[in-house]
Amino acid sequence: LKVHEKEKCPQRIVECEHCSREMKSCELAMHLEMCPKMEVSCELKCGKRLCGEKIAQHLKQECGLVVETCRLRCGVKMTRNELKIHVTETCVQRLIPCKHCKKDFTFCDMTRHLDKCPKMEVSCGLKCGVVMCRKDMTQHVEQDCVEK
Repeated sequence: LKVHEKEKCPQRIVECEHCSREMKSCELAMHLEMCPKMEVSCELKCGKRLCGEKIAQHLKQECGLVVETCRLRCGVKMTRNELKIHVTETCVQRLIPCKHCKKDFTFCDMTRHLDKCPKMEVSCGLKCGVVMCRKDMTQHVEQDCVEK
């Protein structure tokens, strides 16, 4: 009877090894499934192990395998790890500087900008061979071009 009471009785009081909460032995298994102090693996299998009470924060702020929508509003959904590269290298809505005027434009708007960029060098449309900034070309064609 003494062995039963100390080691086998489902009504005996035991302590959770993770949170030190006391409970009946028959409740321990169910408690361990939800114990906030028990270390568990991230459900997305990123390799991180945390105590249960920190999993929600990990998923909300840290886990690189959580799927999110691109913050630049291109509509793409991918993991946080992939988005780090996407927003700086491949997103059509990322900002890139014009190499001529140095102003920032979205990647998808850059071609349209280059068609009008006042600081981009262009060749004279009258084929005189002069190359100059687009903003100065009108004056050249109207007043200075030898092919006029």
